[in-house]
Amino acid sequence: MCDKKTVFVPLTPQPPPDSILTVQRYYAKHTTSCEYEKRVTWLEASHHCCSSHAIYEYRGVYPGVGDYQRIKPTVMEDIKEHVRCNKVKTVYDACDPVDGPASRKTVENAKY
Repeated sequence: MCDKKTVFVPLTPQPPPDSILTVQRYYAKHTTSCEYEKRVTWLEASHHCCSSHAIYEYRGVYPGVGDYQRIKPTVMEDIKEHVRCNKVKTVYDACDPVDGPASRKTVENAKY
């Protein structure tokens, strides 16, 4: 600090442009509810040597969506197997209410 001002001293020698990485960020808030936020962070280089990986962070609960839970892969395989030779309603009614699909539409999608 010089006279209560921050002074940046440049590096000597300067690094080559190919070795400089830039951190990029993207922020978004839901328009109707400020309780849900999304942030995406990735590294960017001028010479594109970096892999295309990003970190997605979510905070809050997305408005209008209940508790979404993905069906276990083994349960989904059983549904696909049974729906080949049975009706969708029969397969859906036979499913476990806890581990099974949340709606009949899931079984219909598995059929096709």
